[in-house]
Amino acid sequence: MTGGLDGKVVVVSGGSSGIGLAVARRVAREGGAVVIGARRTGPGEHAVAAIRNEGGRALFVPADATVEEDAAALVDAAVDGFGRLDGAVNNAGGVRATGPLHELDADEWRAEVDHNLTSVFFGLKYQVPAILEVGGGSIVNNASLAGVTGVPGLAAYSAAKHGVVGLTRSVALEHATAGVRINALVTGNVDTPLYRRLLDADPDGPLPGEQPNPTRRAATPDEVASLVAYLLSDATTFITGAALPIDGGSTAASSSSPPAPATAGEPGGRPGARRPSPPAVRRSRSLRPSRRRSSYRCSLGRRNVPGNPRRHVVGVRADHPVAGVDVAPVQVGRHRLDALEHLGAEERVA
Repeated sequence: MTGGLDGKVVVVSGGSSGIGLAVARRVAREGGAVVIGARRTGPGEHAVAAIRNEGGRALFVPADATVEEDAAALVDAAVDGFGRLDGAVNNAGGVRATGPLHELDADEWRAEVDHNLTSVFFGLKYQVPAILEVGGGSIVNNASLAGVTGVPGLAAYSAAKHGVVGLTRSVALEHATAGVRINALVTGNVDTPLYRRLLDADPDGPLPGEQPNPTRRAATPDEVASLVAYLLSDATTFITGAALPIDGGSTAASSSSPPAPATAGEPGGRPGARRPSPPAVRRSRSLRPSRRRSSYRCSLGRRNVPGNPRRHVVGVRADHPVAGVDVAPVQVGRHRLDALEHLGAEERVA
């Protein structure tokens, strides 16, 4: 097997199922050697056997990512077994503590933070020195969409994932001149065993209904693995400290839509919501699109920005038969008023 990761050695925590397993398989198929860390021995050994049956190189190390000694052992296994470490994927994590924050006890909070943030700290602590020894490489941390948005009912999880994004950026800056690239994935709705459990969906059947992101579907783990493999490769040597969305457009939509309560099983994507028009709108006019585009009505209001007569705060309200209704304030120059069009909402309406 040869590919963009030919000759590289990569460790993957949480590599026995879901995104981690897809990444491990992709690394091996692209010519790399992979060391899988996971708490459950059976699935981990099965994953390694499947990779070896395809001609890949793989090792399994029983490891709890929340235990510092296990994080160190995973790196040692890579160096001892394959002679070096070029990359890492810190994927271990998941949702344990759910419900309103005031109903969580301290142990639940600590467990969630340990599982999703401290595990990444332990991984980076031992991965970075090993990668520095070979002159550089790439580390990818799975932050999830909850790392850049709030999620009602998953406050501890979201706080930990926000921490992963901050940790990623900070450590990336510490080693930017040394060739160690560290990036975070902002994953949205991905069809993994965890996601199905959150939805209370059949483990093997189709997901119920449309998924809460602009594409209306969930990503496959292999789609995420494709991006991870690219980030691990030498084709991305100028990308570091980034939080990269792979979320079906959810973060793009949230930039023009306010937060809204998540439905059951939505650790990332969420439906849109309505917000009030900006205050002190003095003048409005109508904008109508051509018939070649979807039919909608758009009204525009503006007011002056104090101290800057050349800029305005503009409120755009759009009623769209598919996208729903959204109102968002943005600042634009006077001569761009006529160019404003619909700011899409996430909420689907009948």
